[in-house]
Amino acid sequence: MTRLRSSVFTASFAIFALVLAPACDKKEEPVEATAEGKDEPSDKQAEADREGEKAGEAEKPDAHAGHGAAGEAKAEVASVEAGGKAEIKVDAGGYHPAEIQAPPKSKVTLAFTRTTEAGCGQELVIASMDVKKDLPLNETVEIEVEVPESGELGFACGMNMYKGKVVPKA
Repeated sequence: MTRLRSSVFTASFAIFALVLAPACDKKEEPVEATAEGKDEPSDKQAEADREGEKAGEAEKPDAHAGHGAAGEAKAEVASVEAGGKAEIKVDAGGYHPAEIQAPPKSKVTLAFTRTTEAGCGQELVIASMDVKKDLPLNETVEIEVEVPESGELGFACGMNMYKGKVVPKA
């Protein structure tokens, strides 16, 4: 009986996922149902998965790409002068820009404005400064920071999924 319920749930979920939920921009092969009622990847997808496992360190798309993750291809960068202000938009894609460059040991103001309820940008954390701030929707929250002489000053959302940094200009 439990197996039947599980199969009915799986089939219902598969129909929902294929019919009602919009597809991502990813071009993945469809999942095929087998005679046992289990979903299995198509032959092409299974082969691609095996190739990915063989590659070992092959990069898989990050669900939070654009959120300041390491290895990000197109990180948004802003340059600010000493005493300047960096306007940072917080949306469902993370921080924009995600990297602020300024002269070493200078003071700059980070001005965060959250523009959507989507995502996890409701809270800002700067762990090295013991800062935790709520980011109200469509309100700018300003924080003055000192640019490190070397390395970076990181900031993140409360869940540590969206990430950004302040780095010294070279």
